Amino acid sequence: LTYGSEMVLANDSEIKNIKELVELIKREKPETLTFSAPSRFKQYLEYDEFVEQMPNLRYIAIGGEMVPEDLIYRLLEYPELDVYSIYGPTETTV
Repeated sequence: LTYGSEMVLANDSEIKNIKELVELIKREKPETLTFSAPSRFKQYLEYDEFVEQMPNLRYIAIGGEMVPEDLIYRLLEYPELDVYSIYGPTETTV
């Protein structure tokens, strides 16, 4: 944000409805997505229209719980994508 980037926040409906989230991604064309849980992200990867947007992303941050090994291997299919596990920093700083 300090370098002129724009933050787009998905509303509750878009978070819960993958079709709406994909429309938001298509409309706003974000470079980065942040997910609160790997389990939710894995569900999104089962939806073809979401997967079609993956090559347009540069960064993904995933928190809330440990990233399972099968998801790590799935993300390796996108070598240009930088993936960050943001699980644990809150607990560490408190």
